[in-house]
Amino acid sequence: KKSSSKKATLMEKVARSKAELEEELEEARVRAAESRSRLGAYKGALEAAEFTLENPGGGAPLLEGAACTLVRGRSYGLIGRNGKGKSTMLRAFAARRVGNVPPNVTVHYVSQEVHLTPRTQEMTPGECVVAADIERRLLMEEAAELDSRAEAGDLGQEGQERHADVLDRLDMIPAE
Repeated sequence: KKSSSKKATLMEKVARSKAELEEELEEARVRAAESRSRLGAYKGALEAAEFTLENPGGGAPLLEGAACTLVRGRSYGLIGRNGKGKSTMLRAFAARRVGNVPPNVTVHYVSQEVHLTPRTQEMTPGECVVAADIERRLLMEEAAELDSRAEAGDLGQEGQERHADVLDRLDMIPAE
């Protein structure tokens, strides 16, 4: 009985940790889209100085004293046995937990497991892909707010310039 309650507690801890990471991933994607808008795309190499990657299930760390450099324009593959930390490392980079990833770097991580919310269960696959485009979503929200302000005559010169920039960006990424 003691072993089953210990196992349940560990499973609860893992589930909480996973939910926290998912929230961090979403926040990091939003911040990256906002930063790219302000700073432009990052064009340098990513140099992840020495880091430790904790095991989300507890126990010994998956990686200790790890470091890597990723050069723009190159493709990389992670190869290893199941359960050795490949996906965990990619999620940690995407969430900015390790590697000192600059704020305007786009880290695309496609999960092996798809968790659909009630909202996404009602969507077509194409709608799910469009909804995952954070930059588009942020620009569409900002455009709607600026449209409302423009209709109310409350934009001013700076607002008009930003409105034009947002609409130009939406045209460049074909948002419709």
